[in-house]
Amino acid sequence: MRMRLIVILFFLACVEIEAMQKVPSFTATNLCMKTSSFPSKKLELLIFGFQVESYDTVIEWVRTVRRQNATLAIHTVPLVGDSLTVKLLRPFIFTALRNKAPEKYHENVFLCFDNLGTFEGLFGPNSAESKEAFVLLVSPQGDILWQGKGRPSQSSCKKLHDTVKANA
Repeated sequence: MRMRLIVILFFLACVEIEAMQKVPSFTATNLCMKTSSFPSKKLELLIFGFQVESYDTVIEWVRTVRRQNATLAIHTVPLVGDSLTVKLLRPFIFTALRNKAPEKYHENVFLCFDNLGTFEGLFGPNSAESKEAFVLLVSPQGDILWQGKGRPSQSSCKKLHDTVKANA
């Protein structure tokens, strides 16, 4: 019985350590051309996408979460890349996204051109090729309080909403 209790306590400790993973520090520029650092010292939801095809899923997350948590800071972060070609195309990338995203969201859409390997390490191998959205609820200290992947579901949104309420 004692051995079983130790194993259970060890498992719970491992789960807690995994839950307190930190979001890597990064800087990104929004569609209004303002550069910001993340994590930003407030409770916020960061929605990442590596591929253009993840755009619809990212927007679905924004709309779904906004309905339940009107005051939560929500930032979408397209992870663009840092190759020479991408650096040369930055102005065109910003223009294309400005034209696609409604103007009221421009200050909350941040393009990240650096540290893609760090994010791929956070989200898992081959995530840079994924067409899914990766969603993180981040504490003011940079701790990842909740994370999701793919399209929003009722259960994932409920867990996110409960975590927001517990940390507001």
